[in-house]
Amino acid sequence: MHELPGTVSHDDGLTLTVTRDLSIPVEELWSWITEPDRTAQWYGPWSGDGRVGATVQVTMTSEEGSPTMGMRITECSPPHRLGLASEAPPPFAWPLALQCAKSEGGSSITLHHTQIPAEMSLGDIGPGWEFYLDHLVCAIEGREAPPFEDYVQDLAEPYASHA
Repeated sequence: MHELPGTVSHDDGLTLTVTRDLSIPVEELWSWITEPDRTAQWYGPWSGDGRVGATVQVTMTSEEGSPTMGMRITECSPPHRLGLASEAPPPFAWPLALQCAKSEGGSSITLHHTQIPAEMSLGDIGPGWEFYLDHLVCAIEGREAPPFEDYVQDLAEPYASHA
């Protein structure tokens, strides 16, 4: 079995945690997860009122058909933590948070997906978020990211076996 880049736990329901290290200051990393022109380069653009309690519309440009979904901002503590709640229909809605921290080489970002419904497959979710965080790193570094199919091939089975 492959070693997972992320971690899976069952402490408070199913939780997926994925981390990446970056060679930029935490303040610059924060701009990559909160400014629509920058999120568009690795995940997708968003529009709306970016404040706690508001819902923004996020377009997932790497997904088939580039769907747009509502994400309610549940927490915003610049430049360290952004909490979101997906407004997708069940079972596709659960809380997630992006946590940014200073590190010796620059900064790190940790994505926490919590309370993932039991009927959801980590074989789908895990590779997808590994893909997106690698796309963030590649956008920041100005290089091409691997295609999604590589993540599915390498990580779907290992993630599915940890559910």
